[in-house]
Amino acid sequence: MKSEGRILAKRYARALCEALKTEELPAAAAEMGALSAALDNVSAFYNPSVSKEAKKRSLAGVMKNKILQNLLNVMADNKRLKLLGAVKDETQNIFNIRTGVLNAEITFAATPGDVKEIENILKKLFKAQSITAAYKEDQSLIGGVKIKAGDILIDGSVKNSLEKLRVELEV
Repeated sequence: MKSEGRILAKRYARALCEALKTEELPAAAAEMGALSAALDNVSAFYNPSVSKEAKKRSLAGVMKNKILQNLLNVMADNKRLKLLGAVKDETQNIFNIRTGVLNAEITFAATPGDVKEIENILKKLFKAQSITAAYKEDQSLIGGVKIKAGDILIDGSVKNSLEKLRVELEV
């Protein structure tokens, strides 16, 4: 997704999260995700020749929550329905931040025996109460670890270190 779309999705998500209570956010994200998946199979919602009024009529009453329905109408008015999946993701991210959950993708060259130490370091670094981590193995890293948490990427791989050294030596 282009950065402009991501920025707009964040704005919609922030507005939604201000209007809803924190405990309502997971249900809202799930509802948006289900609708987004359904809309992906109906090309008329992304067709510019279909009027926004027709789209809004088709979507009337789809959402259980009135605030979500209003968001959907605003997105239809602004021709931004294709951002619904990204708004759902951003809403989930905001919920995670509010509740102290850190989603991380941790990539190792070879999976270590104990990942709890890395999780504890991440908890302290990001001041998170809990970590939800997806672990991957990528032998091209040669050694070390690569961590993606939110918008932050920590690359402690041997591959990255060697690349930095190569750039320094070329100068």
